[in-house]
This record gives sequence, C-alpha cells and structure tokens, in this order.
Amino acid sequence: VSLFSQVSEQPALLRPLLVPIIEAVQRTLRERGQPLFDALARPATVQQILKEPYFDADMVTDELVDVLLTPLLQPGSADVVFDTLSYSAAPLH
Repeated sequence: VSLFSQVSEQPALLRPLLVPIIEAVQRTLRERGQPLFDALARPATVQQILKEPYFDADMVTDELVDVLLTPLLQPGSADVVFDTLSYSAAPLH
C-alpha cells in the first residue's frame, strides 16, 4: 500500500502536477518527519493503528505490537520508513 498512487498510473495530464507535490512530501518527511515518527512509534499508537484493519481487535496482542515496533525503535529506522514511503509514492529523487 502506498502513500500515493504510482505516478505512472495517473493520467498524463496530472503527472506534471503530482510529481512536484510528491517530491515536496518526500523532502518534508526526510527533513522534518522525525517528530511525527517519534509520536507514532509508541506501543499504544501502533496498537490503535493495527486494530483498524483487523476484523478481531483481540488479535492485536502486545507481542504483535512489540514484534512490529522493536525494529522501528532502532537508530536510523525513521529514515528507512520515510524512504520506503517515498519510494512507494514514486521513485526516490
């Protein structure tokens, strides 16, 4: 699942408008996204986010949250997340 639809899948007329917007979001995430990442990379927040797509919210256990959150708490992980989001929106620039 990407933050934006692939640019190449958009009508040709929209691409010149979308590319600068996507690049601005990518740049902003890389330069100023750490506070947002820090706010979201918390057990209660991850648990709440995971409960949205789960049919049975009881399946979102502390162990599941820990398995997903632990790698996100490693140094440099925010950069990896932002690069992944950026790449899923469009190729990195």
